[in-house]
Amino acid sequence: MTERPALVFDLDGTLIDSSEGVVAAFNYSLAAMGQPEQPAEMIKKYIGYPLSDVYPRFTSAPLSELYHHFQIKARETVVSSTVALGGVTAALRHLHRDGWLMAIATTKIRAHVDGIIDKLGWSGYFAALVGGDEVEH
Repeated sequence: MTERPALVFDLDGTLIDSSEGVVAAFNYSLAAMGQPEQPAEMIKKYIGYPLSDVYPRFTSAPLSELYHHFQIKARETVVSSTVALGGVTAALRHLHRDGWLMAIATTKIRAHVDGIIDKLGWSGYFAALVGGDEVEH
C-alpha cells in the first residue's frame, strides 16, 4: 500500500467565511425567543464553537428552541453567504494535484457542509466530510 500525506481541515476561519449567515441565524434565533440581538463582532468571536457552548454566553433561553430557530434561518443564510478565504481554492487544487488525501471535520451540520462544498466547487477535493451533527463529541 502506498502512503499518502493527509490533512484534516476545519471550515470556518480555515477554509471559509460563513460569518454573515451565522450572525443572521444567531440573531434570528435570539429575536424569536424574545432576546436582544447581539452585535456581529460579538457573535463572530464564537463561530466554530458548538452552539450549545455559545448560547449560554448570551441568554438563558432554552437551547433546543434557540437551536430550532437558528436552523430555520441558517437554511436560508449559511450556504448562500459563505465565501472561500483568499487563496484557499488554489491551495486545495494544488494539494489535490500533488496527491494529498484531504478531509473536513467541522461543527457545521452536514447539510451545510455539503452545500458549501458544492457551492465552492470543491466536491472532488475531499475524501471525507464530517459534520457536527454526525458525531457525539
